[in-house]
Amino acid sequence: MLVVWLVIAVIAVVFTLQNSTDVAVKFFFWNVETPMALLLIITLLLGVIAALTLTLPAYFSGRNSESQHKKDLVELRRQNTEMVAKIKHLEATAKIKKGD
Repeated sequence: MLVVWLVIAVIAVVFTLQNSTDVAVKFFFWNVETPMALLLIITLLLGVIAALTLTLPAYFSGRNSESQHKKDLVELRRQNTEMVAKIKHLEATAKIKKGD
């Protein structure tokens, strides 16, 4: 795992060194000059935040339905156990009556 983090760190350093040129960013009334690497990293982070904002509600609602499904499964298993016990009881009762 340490090797993976070292590789990521080396890639980040190389990326930063190769993209250290300042670029002008104009957005509405703001004019900013910033290194290209910083601009790209900020853009990446904004994209990640936007993606998480759009996907997390669906993820958590899916987890809620999964939780409900687990509860339903437990209840269905309980009902199944009761039904199997009733069937065995009825079969035993039927054998006794058949034997008369």
